Amino acid sequence: MLNAWCGMPLRAAAATSALMIGVTATGGAIIYYGHGDLSPLLAAPAVLGVQFGSWAGLRLAQDASVKWLKVLMAALLVAVGVLMFIRSMR
Repeated sequence: MLNAWCGMPLRAAAATSALMIGVTATGGAIIYYGHGDLSPLLAAPAVLGVQFGSWAGLRLAQDASVKWLKVLMAALLVAVGVLMFIRSMR
């Protein structure tokens, strides 16, 4: 939305989005942990995966064209939408 509607460059929009997701997830994780609903042993692999994925994404996105990144993001959103639709039919 930041790129399409506000004209923000794609890389800056992606970084802003990732920051906001991280802030939101951290707040939620603190609350869930406080209620005893978050197991640190289950959360640790997810945190490591996010760290590795962000590092790999940073390295790969620097050399990728903006057009390719937009096509990849559109394909990902379509795939997630199809999976959500299929799961809603159960």
